[in-house]
Amino acid sequence: MLLGIAYHASFAYVPGIGPWYVVQDVSTGAPFGVIGNVLHAGRMQVFFALAGYFAHLVAARGDLTAFVVDRARRFVVPLLVAVPLVMLFDWGSQRWALEHGLLDAAYRGWGESAMRPLHLWFLEYAAIFSLACWPLRGVAMKWRLPPELMLGLSAFTAGAHLVLGEPTPAFTFVPQLASVVHFGPFFAVGWLLRGSAASLAGFRRCGWLGPVGVALAAWVSSRPLQYQPTGVVLSSVATWAVVLGAIAVAVRITGAPSPRVRWLVEASYWVYLSHYPVVVATQLALAREPWPAWVKYGVVLLAASAVSLGSYALVVRRSAVGRWLTPSMQR
Repeated sequence: MLLGIAYHASFAYVPGIGPWYVVQDVSTGAPFGVIGNVLHAGRMQVFFALAGYFAHLVAARGDLTAFVVDRARRFVVPLLVAVPLVMLFDWGSQRWALEHGLLDAAYRGWGESAMRPLHLWFLEYAAIFSLACWPLRGVAMKWRLPPELMLGLSAFTAGAHLVLGEPTPAFTFVPQLASVVHFGPFFAVGWLLRGSAASLAGFRRCGWLGPVGVALAAWVSSRPLQYQPTGVVLSSVATWAVVLGAIAVAVRITGAPSPRVRWLVEASYWVYLSHYPVVVATQLALAREPWPAWVKYGVVLLAASAVSLGSYALVVRRSAVGRWLTPSMQR
């Protein structure tokens, strides 16, 4: 969730991003495309794997009604409340950018694509996946499947990408088959791993998968290969390596979490929900400044982090919103 700031902050500085983003800054650099692609390779996939694991934990505690209420509280209500606000901001930022000459003439987010969930798309899919997996409650991996063999799932991900195209869930409220097929398996793996101590134990030796996946994603993203079938296959391998490596890190961490880590975990949901308008507003404010792209990127990161974390600490955490988003605060 916290990496969402770094991901969205990079958009304005990617060369040629104009047709796909509301801000085309005067300062760009090829490394920002690599940053975005590397984060895109595993960030939300890791989220869905963890979401599947903890959704299964919640499902095992109660009946269907209790499960639906919990998932609605966590995903559906924030979606219904936040999406109208984010869309209003999106429309306003587009008009402001257009009036000030900052919107690319080829921008495709105007007109018929204006009704879209943007960065909140994951809430809809998390709710869908949770209900789809309900019949599998209590089901876990009964066999010990080495994480290295689970890399084979990258063949399915690559095949789905080549056949169905790249998932673009942020552009429509209608669930896409490509997005369901891409992100669903990560949720399912997380769901099945819950309660499978034998399979989870095997992850302790696989922390190396994460760095390898990041390095592979960076290598592919820095070359024209990324737009070719071979690049799609390698990117899928990188994605699964990042996800499995992240699980390995989580499994190897033992003991009670530190208060600071717990605080960041609780804040991360609010940070992701609230950071996007701050990122775009700061990018628009700096779009014509003749500063190096790296300087602007740093300013956007600092501004979005300060506002989102600061608002959580000073206002949200002890409010009804904070108790709604992080029920653990009630205990």
